[in-house]
Formats: sequence, structure tokens, C-alpha cells
Amino acid sequence: MGLRLIIGSVATGNIHRNSDIDIQLFCEGHDCLEQALRRHGHAAERMEHEVVKDGLLGRYVHYHFELRGSEVELSVYEPGELFVTRFSSVDGKPIDRVPDRKSTRLNS
Repeated sequence: MGLRLIIGSVATGNIHRNSDIDIQLFCEGHDCLEQALRRHGHAAERMEHEVVKDGLLGRYVHYHFELRGSEVELSVYEPGELFVTRFSSVDGKPIDRVPDRKSTRLNS
């Protein structure tokens, strides 16, 4: 389906009771992703955000759903954006990313 990178408090190890699971997903198109989410029983809410950066308008798609009592947010990007350094909206620092093959499997 695409490359998945764990980000946020789960990636840094700074989790707490209310931490959500943030995943960056790099894939082409959304049909396959949406079908996979439905197939695995995830009622994901799709949200689109428009962001202007360096004078360019970008549209970013996020999916939100619950998995075993935890909130999950998938941030979806084009594969060509894999090596773009993203910065945290919380602290302004580069986002730490951990390939999901190095983490515990999250699929139900």
C-alpha cells in the first residue's frame, strides 16, 4: 500500500495516556488506502487541509480512526515527498520518523 513511518510521541517514546498514533503514509492515490481501511473495519474520517508554504498552496489529506482504544491519524503524502523534511506544528522541530518495520505491528 505504501511506505509507513511512525511519527509523534509514539516515535519519540514520549507517550502518555492520551497520546494518539501518528503515521505518515506515502502512496499514490487514496482509493486503495480507503478500501484497505474499510476491509480492516476502520471507519476512518477523511479530512483535507490546505496549507500555503513559500507561496505555494498544498492540499494534505489525513484519515482519523480508532484502533484498540487509541486514536490513529494517517497523514498521506505522494511518494515523491518521502525525503521532504517536515516540521512539528507543536515545537517547530524536524519530525522524528521511525519506519513501521522497526516498530510493533499496528494492524488489527
